[in-house]
Amino acid sequence: MAKAPRKPIAVSNPYYKLLLLINSAMWLTTCGVMVYAAFWGPDPLTKTQEQLFGAFEKVFFMTSGVFIGLLGGRAATPDRLIPS
Repeated sequence: MAKAPRKPIAVSNPYYKLLLLINSAMWLTTCGVMVYAAFWGPDPLTKTQEQLFGAFEKVFFMTSGVFIGLLGGRAATPDRLIPS
């Protein structure tokens, strides 16, 4: 009887996991600050608060795009495959 072919094992890079953790922390922090400013900030924001909100908004959108790139790239090609 012929053996069924085994699937290769994908090995993950620990630095990739660290990069995802850092990106997640930045995304959650900026999202939290924006939600806090929207709900509990003063009604007309001061000029400094508006600039800070704008900076957090830019970082939020950049990290959202980074997630798409990181996860899409990871799905396309794993770091390496170990034949089993």
